[in-house]
Amino acid sequence: MPLAPVDMSPVTPLPDPGDGSEIGLGDRAVERLVLLSCRFHRLVLVLFALVFALAVWSATGLRVDTDSSRMIDTSLDFQMREARLDDAFPLLDDTIAVVVRSANPDAVDAAMREIGSRLDGDATVADLFAPSLDPFFRSHGLLYLSTEDLRARLATLERTAPFLAALGANPSMGSLFALLDRTEAQGGGAALDPFYDDLAAAMDDALAGRPGAMAWSQIGTQTGQVQRVLQSQPVPDYTDLQPVEGTIEAIGAAIDALDPELSRLVQVGVTGDPALRHEELDSVSRGIGLSLGGSFLVVTVLLLVAYGSMARAGATLLALVVSLVLATGFAAQAFAALNLVSVAFVVLLVGLGLDFTIHAFLHIDGRGDGPARAAQIARMGREIGGALLLGAGTTVLAFLAFVPTDFDGIAQLGVLGAAGVVIALIVALTFMPALVMAWPRLAIGLPPRRTSKAAGGTRAGRIGRVALLVAVVPAALWVGREVRFDADPTVLRDPNAASMQALAWLHDDPETVPYRLSALTGSADSASALARILDGLPLVASARMLDDFLPDDQTEKLRLLDGARGTLAGIAAEATQPPLDGAAGPAADALARRLATSGRPSTERLRGTILDWSAADAAARDRAERAVFRFLPLFLDTLGRQATAGAATRDDLPAAVVRRFRADDLWRVEIVPAADPRDQDDLSDFVAAVDARVAETGDATLAGPPVHILRAGQTVAAAIVQALAVAGLATLLLCFAMLRDWRLVVAIIVPLAAAAALTAAASAALGIAFNYANVIVLPLIIGLGVDSGIHLALRRRSLGAGRPLAATNTPRAVVFSGLTTIAAFGSLMLSDHQGTASMGLMLAVAVTLTLATTLIWTPALCELLDKRARAPSG
Repeated sequence: MPLAPVDMSPVTPLPDPGDGSEIGLGDRAVERLVLLSCRFHRLVLVLFALVFALAVWSATGLRVDTDSSRMIDTSLDFQMREARLDDAFPLLDDTIAVVVRSANPDAVDAAMREIGSRLDGDATVADLFAPSLDPFFRSHGLLYLSTEDLRARLATLERTAPFLAALGANPSMGSLFALLDRTEAQGGGAALDPFYDDLAAAMDDALAGRPGAMAWSQIGTQTGQVQRVLQSQPVPDYTDLQPVEGTIEAIGAAIDALDPELSRLVQVGVTGDPALRHEELDSVSRGIGLSLGGSFLVVTVLLLVAYGSMARAGATLLALVVSLVLATGFAAQAFAALNLVSVAFVVLLVGLGLDFTIHAFLHIDGRGDGPARAAQIARMGREIGGALLLGAGTTVLAFLAFVPTDFDGIAQLGVLGAAGVVIALIVALTFMPALVMAWPRLAIGLPPRRTSKAAGGTRAGRIGRVALLVAVVPAALWVGREVRFDADPTVLRDPNAASMQALAWLHDDPETVPYRLSALTGSADSASALARILDGLPLVASARMLDDFLPDDQTEKLRLLDGARGTLAGIAAEATQPPLDGAAGPAADALARRLATSGRPSTERLRGTILDWSAADAAARDRAERAVFRFLPLFLDTLGRQATAGAATRDDLPAAVVRRFRADDLWRVEIVPAADPRDQDDLSDFVAAVDARVAETGDATLAGPPVHILRAGQTVAAAIVQALAVAGLATLLLCFAMLRDWRLVVAIIVPLAAAAALTAAASAALGIAFNYANVIVLPLIIGLGVDSGIHLALRRRSLGAGRPLAATNTPRAVVFSGLTTIAAFGSLMLSDHQGTASMGLMLAVAVTLTLATTLIWTPALCELLDKRARAPSG
């Protein structure tokens, strides 16, 4: 289809319609800009095509930084202390933890050995360390028992030494049954009752096909769940979007390569900041993609309903795509990497970017040709140009209000949001009119609405709505007083993600709680004194420095160990690989007959198990043998190492431990909380108690995740208050400056304040805490909410007393721009990333409440406050 000719005469504004409507400076400016875009529509479209291509190229270099600690100004005192801790002790921060747990401690150690041996030497993994694998802790393990526990342990080994030594020489079922038969015959079986129970349990599991194995290191004791951690540092590849992906894959491959039978005995998880960030980036990427798809689908349906035109819906979506790509190109040029909050600007812009185009399209009805169509298109600027400019200005101010704060994460989103709004406005006022000129079908709008003057409602009805406002706001403020902010960055993550579940395992074990404080001091003596002071606080489970990793009471323990060295060495000396023994059947029958005469409960259970074993097939018997003897060599090897243990000094401690507690002239004290640090109140009390005591020493500084979480929360709360104040004041001043009518300003601002109060109340009532991501809702309500009020109030003023607001397309545009915004923001709830999902939920709630309060109260306040509308109507 050939393009319609365009009048090339000088562009002049349309004449005043003479209907009493008010034409403002902003209206005329927009009108002229639209006329220029229509006149040079081919040039406009070509320029947008070139800029679009450049933005696409630029956007390919966009990256995401998942480190939440960098979302707060790094020059703040607590951030600098955290940086000092990270610089001195890097192994505490950027560490991946492989968590292995089971009720069988031998299975845990065996799995740790297999995983560690496969990762040792891998180019993507550095600084592997696990205390249970370290030679020092393996050989000195007995010395870490209490003196009484050590005495009892050595006594047990003395009694069972002949049995263990003989079994070590020939570890087979036949040898085992024969040894037990001989022990019972000699009257020593009672000493083995705990062993009988464990043996029966392991054999029963194997015969039934369940995972199970003898835990030789813990025979006769009930330890419950045992959990150990293998720590490593990734070797990142910064040329990859996921720098630690190689390390994660190597660890995953090592876990997958575990012996299948061993794998059934243990649970293995991977967590730590690099793993959490890796999984979080995947979650954010999937979530943003799903949200974009969902929002485009719902928005398309809403646009079809709003316009009644497939062509206009398609053109609006095209304008949206152009805005999104240009904004993304700007983001790539403005920032080296986006953070976990600002990455959502793409979906936010779906809601924000549509508003201007929807308002513009619903006020265009260009049914003529050439110049006539251009004039009709430009009339849109005359009707709503000022409202579009003021609405965009207030939204930009709301976004920019974040920039001066210390909350860098939201500050970045503020810059991107403001730029996106400006880009979307420019697209709506230039690209879209040019597109309408190039495609005449888009110029045909909705027919005029037929609405009576009474559609604006009666004066009594308006007074009733204002009375409702007076009643609702105090109630909302009362409920909203319970609103809270959760500064824990883990609340942004999917709790069902594998790394988050492994993190929960660490929290469940007092020995591995990740939220620990670190006090840094300048000498070993001061560190030791501080550890003793802090260890006595009720809110502290333990406080330790480097020397606390040495066994205590070594003189007495070594004396006890010296008396048992020959026994331990003798048990371990005959260890061999377990051969299969074909004589097991007769030995089992003999033992069963012997046990039938003992009358002890443990022997009765073992006798039943042996009879089941005798009746089982060869495969089941083999499973039972492997279950019984799988970890015997590991146990005997450990006993042999423990037989050589001597006195330990600080110089003997593993280098991996030293590097975590001493760095040049800094000594670190590690403080573990007594209560669950995931509870914000407990965490606050813990930090306050420790901080007060550390401050008394005068020569130590406190850092670590608990401090960072609390101080970051305080910083964000202050940033939000600051942003609210700046956005509110700036919006108020801008509205006064452009409207010069306090009545209109009141009609716009009061419903907005009501929406903010209702949003806080909804957060408290629904139990949804504000966090790093969704806290943007409060200041953004000002920018988003004021737009609808501006359109309604300015349109109502421009109409004068001649025609009711309901007779125009402005309320329809307000409703559908609000609905598309709600749909776009609500689609964020589809994300697995909890921060993104909570942002979407709170934004959807906030915009819904803002739209409702604006539609209910802004027109009513306009009518009641306008002297020209004081006469009763209807």
